[in-house]
Amino acid sequence: MSFKEFLTQFILITLSVLLAFGLNNWYENKQEAKEAQLYLDGIKEEIDFNIQQLEVSLPYHQNLLRLLINVPDSAKMVLNAAKLSDVAWGLAENPIFKSHTDPELYRQLAQAYELQSLLQEHAKKAGRLMAETNIWEPYYVLQVLNEDIPKDKIDFFKRRSKQSWTPIFETWVSWEGESLKRLKALQQELQ
Repeated sequence: MSFKEFLTQFILITLSVLLAFGLNNWYENKQEAKEAQLYLDGIKEEIDFNIQQLEVSLPYHQNLLRLLINVPDSAKMVLNAAKLSDVAWGLAENPIFKSHTDPELYRQLAQAYELQSLLQEHAKKAGRLMAETNIWEPYYVLQVLNEDIPKDKIDFFKRRSKQSWTPIFETWVSWEGESLKRLKALQQELQ
């Protein structure tokens, strides 16, 4: 075999290998883009679901907050935390999704889900606090210990107990509102 034939075969083999690598990279990139789109589709569905949940719970908490501030006696202290999902986001938090998603969109998604996580943690803490302190117990105990306590004093104690929940629900309503606003903006951007 002459040097010219050797060089020709070497160049052909090298080009074939490079072409094979290029095709393989193209195919892997195409597969990763499809995978990233599946993650994004899941996130879109999850955002729609979370918006529906927040559209139910936010008005409830806004009303409860108004009652706690204005008419505490009529406020029924029942938590109604939105059942928000973060499963699709948890699956999508990986290098493939991140590398195939616009960095600004990824940042907005991360911020929205971080706020959602804070909201869910706040709801858990409020639920635990309410269970631990049992806001109804103190004035029932007072009534049992001393039946002569005037009704206006018991009503005052009930009102003060409920009013102490105002800061918790102010934070809750604020975070729910902000979360809903961010999710709706993302929903618009993803359409």
